[in-house]
Amino acid sequence: MYFLMVMLQLYLCYPLMRFLFKKTEGKHLIVFFCSIAIQLLITIFTKFIFPHLATENWPYLFKSYGMFVLTYEGYFIAGALAGIHYSDVEKWIVSHIKQLFIATLIGIPTMVLYYFYNIYILKLSYNKAYEVHQPLIVVYALIVISNIFYVGYLYDRFVKNNKHPKLIAFVSKAQKIAFGLYLTQTSALSILRMMIIPIPNGSWYIWLIWPLATIFVIGFSGALCWILYNTPIAHYVIGRPLNKRGTNVRI
Repeated sequence: MYFLMVMLQLYLCYPLMRFLFKKTEGKHLIVFFCSIAIQLLITIFTKFIFPHLATENWPYLFKSYGMFVLTYEGYFIAGALAGIHYSDVEKWIVSHIKQLFIATLIGIPTMVLYYFYNIYILKLSYNKAYEVHQPLIVVYALIVISNIFYVGYLYDRFVKNNKHPKLIAFVSKAQKIAFGLYLTQTSALSILRMMIIPIPNGSWYIWLIWPLATIFVIGFSGALCWILYNTPIAHYVIGRPLNKRGTNVRI
């Protein structure tokens, strides 16, 4: 549950972030680029330098950097600034969506090649090659997030214009179990792990299985969350409490 660990640290850092944004008002674009530059340096350190250091006596959060909030500082600052300047960010993404979409498509084969670069050129382990704390992933993540932002922009227009009511109804139901997917995915991943045990870690064709595996994990977790959501008392497992009238509370 590293996510909860990181979020607890983020809450503690919130006053410092608020202080930073107030003191740098009018210079937030510089803050953004500086934070991304630092994020890139962090990933370079964790990928190329950290594995060669003796970290046995380091504090837990330093040697378990995946649970350390500063490992994700660029993402958190970018998200906070996007919230502060939402209208400007929205206009920029909408006006550049074609370029962002093309970059996303180009990034798919690029990330595949990046994986093989990690395995066969850098001789990294399977887990290390897949790790998200890598320089290229920082850039690609921002591109993908921008595309997801645009999808949200389109959905907001559908709702306001009362278009595609079936889609809106589906999304409305899905959002009720969205956080539950994160909490219950371990069950689906455990089942998936047993299913792929016979497949060697270094097999190239594991990439062909990946889309089906993703659909399985999301589908299984979603079905489990929906059952829990509609089961009295059990819905607490996915963070959906009931109000005094016995109906699900919107969060």
